[in-house]
Amino acid sequence: MRKIGFLIIFMVFGWQHLVFGQSITVYYDWVTDFPVAEMVKHGQSREKILAINKHARPRKYSYKDGYSVYQTLKMTSDTIRVKAKVVLARQFVEPYFYKDFLKGTIHIIDMKNDSTTATEIGMEGFGEWRILSDTTTILGHLCKKAVLEKNGKSTLSAWYALDIPIMDGPEQYFGLPGLILKLRAQGSWIIRASRIEEGRCDEFLQPTYSKLIDYREYIKRRKLYGRGGY
Repeated sequence: MRKIGFLIIFMVFGWQHLVFGQSITVYYDWVTDFPVAEMVKHGQSREKILAINKHARPRKYSYKDGYSVYQTLKMTSDTIRVKAKVVLARQFVEPYFYKDFLKGTIHIIDMKNDSTTATEIGMEGFGEWRILSDTTTILGHLCKKAVLEKNGKSTLSAWYALDIPIMDGPEQYFGLPGLILKLRAQGSWIIRASRIEEGRCDEFLQPTYSKLIDYREYIKRRKLYGRGGY
């Protein structure tokens, strides 16, 4: 096992090799990872929790020449059928993530009604990756496992592709020597790649927004409206 930081990756593997001269589009499924046994103990239906955990909410990641975007796509269905009952599948309100590896910044943009609120942060401070020896194959790509640690605690696990040298991933996560194809916050959610289109990327521009606020204020607002923090 070894720990690896953002700047260390640049020193060892090289900025040009891991970031530029690449283009790719990856479609991901975001699913809940609710602890079934625990929720059954609290009176929840096992069939309902299993059905909810299987219901995918689509996401799209695009990368080209040092820039990437990650965004929510429209669900094909907003309901889940559990036996004879129909359950509403809420589409979690997630922001739009825009990474600029040239400047070393991440824009996180919330889109609500006709206005947008954004925050800009540097590519540091999210924790430190610890790479493990575990491997698996995702969509034909050999992947290694890593865990993100902050203040000595593991916050989530990731699987990154050894043969896709883009040090990026869904949402604000990045910094491993390969594109992240799966993320898991155990007991909460899983993001997993469902389709990969290498050498292809739709054109995209840096998104516009009506207001830029401090990151701490941004997190406070998201939690105030029950939308979670990033």
